[in-house]
Amino acid sequence: MTLPSPPMAGCVNSHTDIAKEKQLKVFVKQMLVHQTFEAVYQERRWNQTVNAYRDLVVIPKDGNEQFLKDLEVVRSRLIEFYKGSKWIGLTPPTLIGAPAGGFCLWLNLENTAFGKHKFRVRRVKFFDNEICLEIKSTSEIDNLSTSTDSDVTANGSRETEQSTSEPFDVQLKEISASVLALLTRENAIEAARFLSILIATLITVFTKIVYNSGDFTLKLMDRLIRLVQVMMPLLLSIVDLFKKTIGGFLILLSMMWNSYWHSGGPAPPPGFRPRALDFGNDRKRYQPQPRHGYQYQRY
Repeated sequence: MTLPSPPMAGCVNSHTDIAKEKQLKVFVKQMLVHQTFEAVYQERRWNQTVNAYRDLVVIPKDGNEQFLKDLEVVRSRLIEFYKGSKWIGLTPPTLIGAPAGGFCLWLNLENTAFGKHKFRVRRVKFFDNEICLEIKSTSEIDNLSTSTDSDVTANGSRETEQSTSEPFDVQLKEISASVLALLTRENAIEAARFLSILIATLITVFTKIVYNSGDFTLKLMDRLIRLVQVMMPLLLSIVDLFKKTIGGFLILLSMMWNSYWHSGGPAPPPGFRPRALDFGNDRKRYQPQPRHGYQYQRY
């Protein structure tokens, strides 16, 4: 059963649409490339829209929920942008003429037997009138890597070299496509507008910070001056209190010391006789007598 042919219309060639198409391609590749899923290689059918045979790979819902959600998002975006100008090789089970077992991929498979396989998305191909996926069975990759036959080993090495070089080329192309998709007039205008707003905002914020900091500094100095004026009498009073307290204590000690010496002091012990000082024959000899009750005796 053949699918109805959608109307073929030429894509617009304006600069804006080309940039949007590049962004869409990058989005689709980021959503699908390198994802793995389990599906059934069901049949090979003639597709009247592209006038060629296509292999039908049906994806069941069990175990592939996240991948099916990504396919739905990608399909809706592609339909919204191309509006029937290209055949999209992603059909839901509700589409008339498509297999009813699940989401169906229309693509080309090489050296793959009918049945259930685990596939990996290698790339997304955009043709003039068609969009389809390129997938590879992971079991075939494992068989190639574990084979011991010399011919199979050589083929496996060549396949490995291609598989290692192709993803690098694909990533390089994706990076260049994403960069070119971003380098548009609209993005440049938006970037310039954003930078101008950012610079104006930073200048305004810096001016406000300087103004508010200066105002805050002046107010702080005014409050500190008032605090010093209010606290200065209290500080002087405290210093004067300490001065008077310490001075009075010292005066009290001096008065007690004077009264102690003017009262006569303690009496000498019984039988105390001071020793006479001998200053020589030509000098007068004095015998010290206690003051305040002692008398000095001259000989």
